[in-house]
Amino acid sequence: MKKFYIILILEILFLYSCEERERSNPFDPNADPDAWAPSNLQAEVINDSQIKLSWTQEVEQITGFRIEKKAGIGSFSQIAEVEKGVTEYTDTGLNYGTDYTYQVQAFTDLNASGYVEITVYIPQPTLTITSPNGGET
Repeated sequence: MKKFYIILILEILFLYSCEERERSNPFDPNADPDAWAPSNLQAEVINDSQIKLSWTQEVEQITGFRIEKKAGIGSFSQIAEVEKGVTEYTDTGLNYGTDYTYQVQAFTDLNASGYVEITVYIPQPTLTITSPNGGET
């Protein structure tokens, strides 16, 4: 009889301890790719032809980051790959009047996270003409 209770208790423990847990290990092929993606992606227009991207990364077991860009309605292409300790990238050679969309993703040797994305517009510069007598036109 004692054996029956022990087996019953073990079965109950087994049934209630087998719940699905969130997987965020970048080396786990079943991990949710968004659980270890970079976050807080920001873009700062430095000047008329440069954008500085910055992001944060909580998960440390990664190899690095891939950065992709598309101009306007074009398609994405990889523009850089940086090491895991690097959380900034400056893109140069940009054009006025263009939307640029950036994607950043963390990766390991086996997996890649989901992307974080941001779109930045580089406006046309405003032209101010000053007349010889000091007034603007």
